[in-house]
Amino acid sequence: MGVKEELLIYLEQKNIEIHQLASELKIEKEKLMDCSYELEAEEFCEICAYLQVDPWRFYKRNYKK
Repeated sequence: MGVKEELLIYLEQKNIEIHQLASELKIEKEKLMDCSYELEAEEFCEICAYLQVDPWRFYKRNYKK
């Protein structure tokens, strides 16, 4: 699971509406909802700052052997 998927799970758990977040940060809603769109680093940082969450919270390393 990628960073964006982890972000979407977090938003759902915290009952944060995607359309409200997109509107307040002026990010296209589709970029948040559709996993085929990638967030730019600046957009991701803006979201984390808005949520007051450490960006590393959404990073899950896949260990391969």
